[in-house]
Amino acid sequence: MFKFFTKPLFLLMIIGVFALTAMGACDDDSSSSSKQEICDNEIDDDDDGYTDCDDQDCGDDTACNETADEICDNEVDDDNDGFADCNDSDCADECEYLEICDNEIDDDNDNYTDCDDQDC
Repeated sequence: MFKFFTKPLFLLMIIGVFALTAMGACDDDSSSSSKQEICDNEIDDDDDGYTDCDDQDCGDDTACNETADEICDNEVDDDNDGFADCNDSDCADECEYLEICDNEIDDDNDNYTDCDDQDC
């Protein structure tokens, strides 16, 4: 009877040691590096394969959290919110909107109708 309990216990111990060893393989090497990422110089300073705002170390850095203002007449999505010029709500004071919000037609030709259009 003693042999019956010993074999499963032994296997469980081997699995536990393997699991602990595997968990150590997931450590982030960049955290142990003495090098720090500078978030606005286009160089991978901490040698983790990521530069500047693509590096997770720069998530809270002001260089990576600034949003550009929308310029309302250049046909570019300057603030990277998915809308450009008069299709961007940031340009509400500078644009004339033609969307009628209850006729199921895209009146202002921005590919959004009625309540799906940010003008409504």
